[in-house]
Amino acid sequence: MDPQDNPLLTAGDTPHGIVPFDRVKPEHVAPALEHAMAEHRRELEASASSVEEPSFDNTIVAFDASGSLLERVSLCFENLAASEPSPALQAVERDGWALADALPDGVLRQRVEQR
Repeated sequence: MDPQDNPLLTAGDTPHGIVPFDRVKPEHVAPALEHAMAEHRRELEASASSVEEPSFDNTIVAFDASGSLLERVSLCFENLAASEPSPALQAVERDGWALADALPDGVLRQRVEQR
């Protein structure tokens, strides 16, 4: 699925860029989580492998700003799963946390902190 076609990954034309929940389907969730985790991984990797002299901005601020899409997608998914539980969303919930566990977050976080 093209990320442009996934309502969980686009700000859309809603007020304040809120996810258009009326267009979200269970099949959007797993690709959105995978895409957001890959983006978070890239953000952490870029910070961890930077050759710049470590500074507050390029280490702490960059680290803190990383994962915003993943947080947005995760929060939307958690709200959907809690408010409209379905077998399809429950399956994504089981599989989604397995995806999250695969995120090499700890190693990358440690590398960023060592900067």
